[in-house]
Amino acid sequence: GELDAFAGEGRLAWRPLVEMEQFVVVGPGHPWAGRASVRLDELSGQPMILRPPGSQTRAWLDGALRPRRIAPVVAAEFDNLESMKRSAAQGTCLTVLPEYVVRGEVAAGLLAAIPVEGRPLLRTLKLVWVEETPFGPVTAAFLEELSLEFPALRRGINTNGEGRTGSFLPPPHLRPQALILSFQLGSPLFLRFALRGQQPSLAIEQPRPDGRLP
Repeated sequence: GELDAFAGEGRLAWRPLVEMEQFVVVGPGHPWAGRASVRLDELSGQPMILRPPGSQTRAWLDGALRPRRIAPVVAAEFDNLESMKRSAAQGTCLTVLPEYVVRGEVAAGLLAAIPVEGRPLLRTLKLVWVEETPFGPVTAAFLEELSLEFPALRRGINTNGEGRTGSFLPPPHLRPQALILSFQLGSPLFLRFALRGQQPSLAIEQPRPDGRLP
């Protein structure tokens, strides 16, 4: 969700990580499937698969389209990504999603992700934390690994939640010897964070056919 409203209250702090471009996503049978790009105003009048009213994603998209007088037709509303992707893949409706959530389906030819000219649909991925609470060893190790992908994290945050530059990791004798955390990004993808000794790793994985994580 959107947490900007809490940033000035002293309870939560946040830092932008990356601007995530949103794409028009269609199935292989959609007339736009072979296009290299679309204009944002072309979405007006198009049947779209959306999040339900009241969700932050729906509020963001409505806020991006309404000022431009773009009024898509609501064809379906789902509260999970898998239903949205399957509906788009099997029909002639479109949806708007970030590229990383449809990367597997695009590679398999099940969906097409079409960029919008001018990149008008951007969302900011942010790191949010409780400013007064020191980071524990697990959180610090996770942030240390995350900072390899987002180097800006090393500037202004440390394990005490204060504005200093340096490593997130506590001294080696305070680090847990083994830890594995999995976070569901949207079925079937999981974010796997593993800490074994002093070697953290971060990966996006898919479950095995029996539903278990590898």
